[in-house]
Amino acid sequence: DEDYTVTFAFYSSATGGSSLWSETQVVATTDGLFSTQLGGINPITPSTVATDELWLGLTVGSDAEMTPRQRMVSTVSAHIA
Repeated sequence: DEDYTVTFAFYSSATGGSSLWSETQVVATTDGLFSTQLGGINPITPSTVATDELWLGLTVGSDAEMTPRQRMVSTVSAHIA
């Protein structure tokens, strides 16, 4: 259980390219897991995510960005009362 500085970045491809958006946060881990909300420091605009493919890259501290990047997908959901 420790705090880590993590940079989150969105890309339009699985490898290479420049980030479309990024934000650095300090996240607290419990048993190696963490939860965070993106966009609180650097807002995510609709134009940022308006791409055919969106990939998330993570960088912890001064390490290199983790590989592979993770593809972000949207889902349709409904709540039935």
